[in-house]
Amino acid sequence: MITVAVIDNERIDVGEPQKLKIYLKQLYDETNANPYFMGLEKTGTIGDIPSNDDGGDWPTKNWRSISWGKGSELFDHFKVENFIKGSDCY
Repeated sequence: MITVAVIDNERIDVGEPQKLKIYLKQLYDETNANPYFMGLEKTGTIGDIPSNDDGGDWPTKNWRSISWGKGSELFDHFKVENFIKGSDCY
């Protein structure tokens, strides 16, 4: 576990910078290899709507059901009508 604390504008030195660098590289590689996050690189956070809805993590009417059932439809519409350019999310 890594804890980072920042107070005001003071510079905080990392106790073991090489270990932190190795850990962050591992975390970056694991995140990029995870199929759930691969689409975020092309479409940003909005690209996560279909899988969030399928997984019950889309907040629309979440007090009544675990899935709205229209996440893919919403994303497809947005992609065609509004999407301009993707940007990495992580």
